[in-house]
Amino acid sequence: MPSPKQPHVVLRGSIEHALLASASLDTPRTGRRLLVIAIHQGLKLYDDPTVATALRRLKASGLLSAPYKRPARLYQLTEQGQQVLQVFAEHPA
Repeated sequence: MPSPKQPHVVLRGSIEHALLASASLDTPRTGRRLLVIAIHQGLKLYDDPTVATALRRLKASGLLSAPYKRPARLYQLTEQGQQVLQVFAEHPA
């Protein structure tokens, strides 16, 4: 059975890269918390639809998971997302 995940290219310095870098394998975080951490790490401020779209792309591609639906959706880095970050770390631009 084919995987329901959609491939998505994450570019170094993109909003997706910043959101992945602010995510954690161990600690689920809200989308807003991911954005706050990313901004503290130097990401420019984006409007809400852009952030929501980036989070949907990362979830659809399997780089982030959102297993918890509480009042706010909680996102968690997946192993595949961790591998993407590792590639960025090992091959600086």
